[in-house]
Amino acid sequence: MGTRSDRGVSTTSGGVANPLLFAAVLLVGCGAAVARIGFGSLQDLARAAALLLLSMLVICLLQQGSLRVHRLRSLLAIGLAAVLGVAALRFGFVYPFAVVVLGTILAYGTFIRWSLPVQWPQRQAVVAGLALGPLLASMLLWYRAPSLLTFLLLGALTAGLLEMYARAHRTAHLIDSGVARAARFVGQAVTAILGSAIMIFVVIPLSWISRLFGYSPLDGGWATRSSAWVDLQTENRGRSNGGPEHAQSMAMREPRPTRSVRRRGHLRLLVPTLALVVVALLMGVGPVKLSRTNSDQEVATQQDRPSTFTRPFEQDPAFKDAPWAQNLRVNLLDAWNNLEFNAAVGGWRIKDVASKYINVRDGERASTQPDPALGEPIVIWFFGGSAAFGAGQRDEHTIPSELVKLAQDQGVALEIHNFAVPATVNWQSAMLLIAQLEAGEKPDLIVIYDGANDVSLQGVLAAQGKGASTRPASLIDGELDAVLSKRANAKAERDSAPSQTLLPPSKTRTPDKELTPAASGQAVLTRYGKGIEVIRKFSELSSVPVLIFWQPDIRAKQPQSAADTETLAAVKVTGDSVKIWTQTSDVVRAGLGALGVTDLSGVFDGQTEPIYWDTVHTNELGSKIVAERMLKELQPTLQDLQNSRG
Repeated sequence: MGTRSDRGVSTTSGGVANPLLFAAVLLVGCGAAVARIGFGSLQDLARAAALLLLSMLVICLLQQGSLRVHRLRSLLAIGLAAVLGVAALRFGFVYPFAVVVLGTILAYGTFIRWSLPVQWPQRQAVVAGLALGPLLASMLLWYRAPSLLTFLLLGALTAGLLEMYARAHRTAHLIDSGVARAARFVGQAVTAILGSAIMIFVVIPLSWISRLFGYSPLDGGWATRSSAWVDLQTENRGRSNGGPEHAQSMAMREPRPTRSVRRRGHLRLLVPTLALVVVALLMGVGPVKLSRTNSDQEVATQQDRPSTFTRPFEQDPAFKDAPWAQNLRVNLLDAWNNLEFNAAVGGWRIKDVASKYINVRDGERASTQPDPALGEPIVIWFFGGSAAFGAGQRDEHTIPSELVKLAQDQGVALEIHNFAVPATVNWQSAMLLIAQLEAGEKPDLIVIYDGANDVSLQGVLAAQGKGASTRPASLIDGELDAVLSKRANAKAERDSAPSQTLLPPSKTRTPDKELTPAASGQAVLTRYGKGIEVIRKFSELSSVPVLIFWQPDIRAKQPQSAADTETLAAVKVTGDSVKIWTQTSDVVRAGLGALGVTDLSGVFDGQTEPIYWDTVHTNELGSKIVAERMLKELQPTLQDLQNSRG
């Protein structure tokens, strides 16, 4: 295995390698990096194309004699690779760039040269197997968790294996012998295990079944006390002298069971078959259920989502002139089902989403970009819940997008990053803001647009007997409690020992007394104020101004139009619940001024056109109206920011 074959020499020195090998090098060299970037946007597509081009350039330069024979082509390839390197630094894909370069070099050496020196001797295919192991492992690990150090260490192991096989022939032979012995041992062990498994789970059970039911596989029927075999009539008519009349064969005729015996055996064979089917159905295995259900997983995956997200809101009056509404709802549902728990803020986080109308990347929903002709834009971070996220609006028509377009008409460039997350309250927005500021960057202005979820949280806490609590909480606290309780109970039922339960037994908590709407409103205001205090404190530490807006609600709109009444009926909001909400909300709104929060509750008053499709979410007309009012409040701050820039 340490020698160089004549065929290998000819392939290395002057021949052309198999195109499939070059394709394999290209796939291994840049596959993980391209997959890591994805194709969520035109920018991602450009990065992936750049990495593919980079891998092909590296392959071109690695060809034997490339630098000496094809100097012009080699210089061109080096120049293009350098341009791609600068682009990687400029647009932030340095790690994928390094992975593609190193991965392509190692893959080329593994597939085509089998070694790293300039004079690469051809090796047998076993070298590819040994070298590809750590190389593919490094690519997959980098894809799962981009650690360049791990990739470099495993890549160095790949290079070491290639070098050893190229130079230390005796060591390579010893390794080959050891691998062969290990393979034989593994093969024998697998054979023994499979043979034992077949004997234990197939042969022995069948033997027991045949004994239990008296089934004999030799006669095709069922053995009884009276034999099922055909009697063999031995005729021995002798001659007069006592000898046999005809010579008799020593071989006996094969006995055959009668037809009735066979039929009886086949019918009785249905008995154990039906019994096994019934047992399988009762145990939840077999053709009806292939696996045992994990109760913990079932609890975790059946969390309730707001019904308004799955309701066909395209049938509401607010979308009567929107043929795209149904597709928007599907995109919105896809985004909502793409949520994951974000422990840093105690709530949800939307993973990357790419669709026609809703696009999210790194926790930020796509917004309209500013006009470059207006100069350097004012950077705004936008936080809030689903209304701020833009549930019911396309990317180009959310509140941030409408703000960008309205400010652009006034000659002001805004670059708004929409970090809003559905089903979050003000305290969670504060935690998310802190996480963004701790990342090292900071905007020119922070805008908060929320309030509805904080009022809804009061009803959730009251249902849990915690209505009087003013501690920070979230809408999903109750769901998490239910998940953990069911999981603990399921674990306790499966385990006989109480010490093995997942959670300790919780003490029964005395529920809070039922609060009046006024007291509930005060609790909401207290919790909301704590989040506002945190937001303002961290914005001051970062020297970034912040403006906070309380979002409107259909129940506060005056006067109620026919479309509003129809919408309230569609989401099953009764008159009594509206009364309670109004009394609670009035207390909260009365204290917003002291917190420095701008109340936008009356922004839709007097509007007769349909705007809401549930109690808080609006169509694109609603987002534009909110943006117009919000821009008026932002103009003094925006003017100060422009003046500070000179």
